[in-house]
Amino acid sequence: MLTKQTQKNRSTRETDDNLNFLVDILELRYIKNVLNKHENFYPDNMS
Repeated sequence: MLTKQTQKNRSTRETDDNLNFLVDILELRYIKNVLNKHENFYPDNMS
C-alpha cells in the first residue's frame, strides 16, 4: 500500500520533487526499522 500511495503522490504532485524525495526516505527508514525489529525478535533466522 505504501508503494501505491507513493505512486499516487508522484502523479498528483509532479512539481514537488522534494516532497516525494522526503516521502521515499521516510518509507525506506520505516521499512528498515521494521526489518531491524523483526531480526531482533527472531535472531535465529538471520542468515
